[in-house]
Amino acid sequence: MGYRVEGSDLSADMMAVASDRAKVLGLPIRFYNESFQSCDRIGRQYDAVIAMFSAIDYLTEYRDLARSLGNIRSLLREDGIFVFDFWNGNAVLKSYSPVRIRRVEKAEYAVIRVSNTSLDTILQVATINFDFILLKAGSIVREFSEVHSIRYFFPQEMTDLLAANGFEVVHRCPFLREDSAMEPDEWNLTYVARPCR
Repeated sequence: MGYRVEGSDLSADMMAVASDRAKVLGLPIRFYNESFQSCDRIGRQYDAVIAMFSAIDYLTEYRDLARSLGNIRSLLREDGIFVFDFWNGNAVLKSYSPVRIRRVEKAEYAVIRVSNTSLDTILQVATINFDFILLKAGSIVREFSEVHSIRYFFPQEMTDLLAANGFEVVHRCPFLREDSAMEPDEWNLTYVARPCR
């Protein structure tokens, strides 16, 4: 589409996968193995920094969030924008499920994911214990577990956090529905912010 894209991630393994896929597709994408907290080391400036799928929610401590927002601001050109999404605290408190089971199938494969979630409503952190089972033709091929600590934010809180760290909100909407109005029960919210002038 004519965009020049670069990518960054905390996981060196994921960067290797992304780099290999870009090469196969003939896409000239440069990748950096940097976290939000260290992405200032990239030392370049962009028209947009995009952090999707609740990546910002993994910054559960204010100091990490403030440092990350400062780093992101340093990566943006004067009129650049920061696009990201996060879990909406209103929806989390109203409709989270302590246990969820999801099964996805494709051809002879199936993945079963069981999540057990607990909320710390003081720290605004959801701790999710995931158990995965990979099946092939009905037989278990692999099992593994992961634990994720996810911070959820309230809409005005996020606006204030951005303002405290040199950003102004220019648009906000439900995730992937840029022309829709935000509602309290929307689980993921997308914000577009730019550095304050």
